[in-house]
Amino acid sequence: MKVLIVDDSPDDRLLLQRILLKAGYHDLTLVASGENLLQTLGLPSPSDEELDETQAQAPPPASTTTLPDIILMDVMMPGLDGIATLRELKKHPTTHTIPVIMVTGNDEAKDLATAFEEGATDYITKPVRRTELLARMRAIIKLEMANQMVRRSEKRLRDLTDALGEGLLSVDNAQHIIFLNPAGERLLGYDEAELLGRPMGDLFPTQEPMDSEVALANQEMLEALQGKTGQVWGETFVSTSDGHRIPIAFNASPILDNHILSGGVLAFRDIQERRRKEERLKLAANIFENSQEGLVVMNPKREIIDINPAFSYITGYAREDVLGQSMDALRSNRHDKEELLEIWQQVTQTARWQGEVWSKRRSGEDYPEWLSIQALSDDRGRVTHYIGLFSDITTRKIAEEKLKHQAFHDPLTGLPNRTLMEDRLHQAIVKANRYGGTVAILYMDLDRFKPVNDNYGHEAGDAVLREISARLRHVLRQSDTASRVGGDEFVAILADAKEDRFATGVADKLISAIQEPISFGDHSFKVGTSIGIAIYPTHSKRPETLVKMADGAMYCAKQAGRNCYRITSPAEDACSEESN
Repeated sequence: MKVLIVDDSPDDRLLLQRILLKAGYHDLTLVASGENLLQTLGLPSPSDEELDETQAQAPPPASTTTLPDIILMDVMMPGLDGIATLRELKKHPTTHTIPVIMVTGNDEAKDLATAFEEGATDYITKPVRRTELLARMRAIIKLEMANQMVRRSEKRLRDLTDALGEGLLSVDNAQHIIFLNPAGERLLGYDEAELLGRPMGDLFPTQEPMDSEVALANQEMLEALQGKTGQVWGETFVSTSDGHRIPIAFNASPILDNHILSGGVLAFRDIQERRRKEERLKLAANIFENSQEGLVVMNPKREIIDINPAFSYITGYAREDVLGQSMDALRSNRHDKEELLEIWQQVTQTARWQGEVWSKRRSGEDYPEWLSIQALSDDRGRVTHYIGLFSDITTRKIAEEKLKHQAFHDPLTGLPNRTLMEDRLHQAIVKANRYGGTVAILYMDLDRFKPVNDNYGHEAGDAVLREISARLRHVLRQSDTASRVGGDEFVAILADAKEDRFATGVADKLISAIQEPISFGDHSFKVGTSIGIAIYPTHSKRPETLVKMADGAMYCAKQAGRNCYRITSPAEDACSEESN
C-alpha cells in the first residue's frame, strides 16, 4: 500500500510517518507542499498552465505503478494549499480516483465543506489520533477496493459491449436512452452522446405507415422494455441518422431490481443483407417455378435432385419419376456414350456447356432441345451442383426445316430447285468418280404447255406442273433426283446410270408418262416433253458443262419434232442421231 503524506510541518509529517510505519505501512512518501506533490506525481502546477505552451516544461505524468493508493494532505499550506492541490488532482484522469484524506486543524473546519465539494474522501483533525487515523485508513482501503472492483467490472462490461458485433442500447424506466455501444453507433449513424437522454421512440417512429407485423413487433418491444412482459424477439425497422429506415432483428429485455423496473436493454443487428438474400431466394424460387424453360438441379454425381414444373410439362416426367436418376438416362438413343462424355468433359473443363441435344419424353418420343449446363462451385472450387436449363425446340426445328426446304425446293411442286439439283449432281459425280460409275442428266422441257396457261389460266398450268412432278417421282428411282429448274423445265439426275441404254430407257418412260392426259375440272390436257441427255464421264466431267450439253440436246429434240429425246454429241452444240 503506497501512502503519500503532504504537510508543510516537518513535525506533523514525522508524526504521520511514525504512526503508519508502526501500523505496517512501509511504502511512504513525504512532501512539504502542494507544488511538491504535483511535481512528484508528474502533474503541471497551475502556474505552469498559465505559461505559453512552448515555455511550459511540465514533468511527464507518473506511471500508474508509482501513483499512491492514498494521499494524506494538510488543508492549510503556504503557496498551493490543500484545497487548490486537491482541485488539481481531480482535474487529471490519472489521479482523480486516488482517495484523499484531508488533515485539518480545529479552526479549519469551515474549509471541510469546500474540500468535500472538490472531491475529498475523508478528513481527520489535528492533533492526529492514531486509532482514528488507522480506522479511517482501513475504511477507505475497503471502500477503494470495492470501488476498484466496480471500476474493473464496469470496464470489462464496457469492453464486452464495445466488442459486440450487435448494437446494444439501454434505456431508463422512462424509456430514455442512457447507453449505446460502438456497434450501435455504426449501425444507426449516431454518436452515443447525440442520443443520450432522447426518447427511444425517436428511433422507432410510429407516424409513418407500417404493416401490421411491424406495428405488432414495435408494440411487443415497447412492452418488454416497460417490464410488462419478459424477453421478446422480433424484427422491425429503425431510423438512422440520415433518415433511412433499415430492417433489424432485435431482442428486448426489461431490467428489474427486486422486481422493480429500472430500465431495459435492446440488442439489435442489421438484417439488410439477410433480407436481400431472402428476396433473391424468393425471386429465384419464383423464376424456378414459373419459368417456361425446363430447369433441373443435379448433385455432383449428376443425379437429379430437383426439377421445375416446366420440366414435367416438356418431358412428361413427374418429379418422383426422375429424382435420383442421371440426366443422361433421359437422352435419346441418337446420342452415343462418346457424345455425352464429350459434353461432360467440357463442363468439367469450363464449368459450362450449351448446344442442341435430342431427349426422350416419357411417351418414348424423341424431341430436340436446346440445353445449357452450368456447374456451381463452393469457395474451395469444388462442384456442389449442376444446373440444366433447356427448352423444347421442336417448333423451331420444324420452322428451320421448312425454311431449309423452301430454300432448296420449288414451292409449287415440292421438287428440288436448281440450287439443290446442282448440289445433288456434284455429289453424284464425286461418288461416281470414286467408284467408277456413271451419271446421266436428262434435261426436259414440256411441249404444248404454253397454250394451257394462255387458254385456261395459271391455275390450270400449276395443276399440270404438279401432276408432271408426281409422274417424274413415280418413274424415277429413290436414288435419282427430279428437279424443276425453270417455268416448264425439269432436270432428272440418274445416279449409277451404268450405260447409255439405261438413260434412254428412262427417257422413254418419262415421255410415255408425261404424254398421258391430265384432267383439270371439266378439261383434259395432253402435253409432251423434249429431253436432252448428257452422260458423265462420257461427255464431260464438269457438272455445269454436262447441264449445258443436256440443255443443248433438249433443243435438238424439239427441232426433231418434239416429244422425243436426243443424246448430246461430243461436238459442241451438236446432237447425236440417236433418238427414240
